[in-house]
Amino acid sequence: MDSSSNYSVVDLVSSMSINHHVSPNVSGIDMTDSSDVLNASPVIDEYNHILSSVEHRTPNGSRLWFPVVPDALKPVVDSVYPSYDHCLRFYESYAEFAEFDVKKASFNRLADGTINYVVFRCIRSGVPKRLVVDTLVNEPCVVSNHVDISKRNSSVISNHAKAVNNKSKCKSRKGKEVVDNQVNDEHSSNKSPKFANRKSSTIKCGCEASLRCKYENGKIFIFKFFEGHNHKLVSEANKNSLNKKRKMQYFDMNFVQDLASKSNIGPMLAHHINCDISGGYDMVGSTNVDYNNFRRDLLRHIGETDAHIVIENLLRKKEVLPDFTCECRCDEEGFYLNLYNIRFVPITGIDNHKKLVIFGAALLSCETIDSYKWFIDYFLKTFSNEPGLVTTDQDPAVLEAVAEKFKTAKHRLCMWHISQKLKDKVGYVLYNNKVFRKRMNYIFWNKEMSISSFERHWKSLIEDFELDGAKWFDDMYAINEMWIPCFFRDVPMNGLMRTSSLSESENSFFSKCKNKHSNLVDFYSRFDAAMDKQRHNTRLIDSQMESRSIKCRTVKSIELHARDVYTPTFFLLVQDEIFQSDKMCSQISCVADGDDEMHTPR
Repeated sequence: MDSSSNYSVVDLVSSMSINHHVSPNVSGIDMTDSSDVLNASPVIDEYNHILSSVEHRTPNGSRLWFPVVPDALKPVVDSVYPSYDHCLRFYESYAEFAEFDVKKASFNRLADGTINYVVFRCIRSGVPKRLVVDTLVNEPCVVSNHVDISKRNSSVISNHAKAVNNKSKCKSRKGKEVVDNQVNDEHSSNKSPKFANRKSSTIKCGCEASLRCKYENGKIFIFKFFEGHNHKLVSEANKNSLNKKRKMQYFDMNFVQDLASKSNIGPMLAHHINCDISGGYDMVGSTNVDYNNFRRDLLRHIGETDAHIVIENLLRKKEVLPDFTCECRCDEEGFYLNLYNIRFVPITGIDNHKKLVIFGAALLSCETIDSYKWFIDYFLKTFSNEPGLVTTDQDPAVLEAVAEKFKTAKHRLCMWHISQKLKDKVGYVLYNNKVFRKRMNYIFWNKEMSISSFERHWKSLIEDFELDGAKWFDDMYAINEMWIPCFFRDVPMNGLMRTSSLSESENSFFSKCKNKHSNLVDFYSRFDAAMDKQRHNTRLIDSQMESRSIKCRTVKSIELHARDVYTPTFFLLVQDEIFQSDKMCSQISCVADGDDEMHTPR
């Protein structure tokens, strides 16, 4: 701007604001010539965007950019506010319209603790520190801005000499090391290490745009406001890059936590999902880096208190929900047991819809007999009676605890775990032998086979494949009554409980809960979500059962009675047996013998 102009900076800004309000299409004014201020046209950039700031050239040749903002949003000097926070919020609303970020730069506190002076500045205020790196050590050294890098031998002590000159170090206000100007013998020699400026970027450019508030006579008021920036403001297309726009809202935080804890989805994928739901990446101010940082800070905040958080949550549920119970056992020192490298032990079964159901679960710090006994005791205390059949793996501690605590239940080994060990026990060649696999499967899964038939087939298998003396086969034969199906034919409904399908369903059910990078809070959230899904699916099947009925295939009264007693899932199995019996078994004749009748079946 020409120094002979009659317009002051404030007058120019006021004139530009008035002109902006008169014509809605005018967002900025070209101030290259001050004589054409009132008749200026809108400033259009090379991308045909109407600019939201006005450029002004000062008498010394520098440039300032003034935001074009309605007068109602501009801070006014001597305006009174209830608190400094109200001042900051008003300045932030002004900055949001003008498209720049603000920060609380400095304040002054009196002896009685009262803050009498606060300065809010543009986030690009201040001057960046120059960072010098000793390339031989690869460790940065912060140098004040007035230091001449070309004179580093006389002004900067390298990292090699730090051990010798520890007494000459001083700490800056931010905790970074600033080295005073002492000369080191190593650097004064010709073999001084090379220094290089680290390649980096900064947002600081010494911007003087600020709002100054003061406390006086019991009032907080604005006593100085300067709106000129020495840099271009953010364009309309890039307004989402502002810190205020990138700040995560409660919805974003809750979205990340819910997906990470309940659905086992990381923050990166959560950001992509949120962008798809919101209609694009421009509709979500936060970036995937912000999501990652929030997740990191959340885990850091939880820290080592995750066990206490989970236990307190369980105890609250125990107080509120009448059908829920839990118990926690502490170690001798009174702290909760170690909650990492622990074993998750669920008790699962099948319900009346032939679906997997979780009766209870435990987190055990050690796989000892005493730990399993404690868990079984609490299970029996809760349910009051024993199950008819208990299926476990071959863990020795589990076997002994189950044998001692379950007096009437029949103990069975899981066929899925046994079949998974077969490849390691017999070797690759024999395991891929189709004849061997077929005969083993016949022994493993044939529930119609009698005990004598099992003995015959087992002996033939051992002889044909020369497995006599194989330790694993000898050990499995010694406990054949715990895993061969023919030994469980007397157990009611045993045929419906295939241990392989139950184990596979259980592994699929709990696979979403496992993640080696998660803490105990995440695991509990996922387990709780999985249990909620299980209850929902059960209610859904129950509602379908109430509104639907299955047609009978015979006219027998036993089929009608079975349809009323069984759920649709089990009735379809029973119905097949009734139908087959009706086809294969029928009455040929009926002869009266006194008071009795003699029926001759076919």
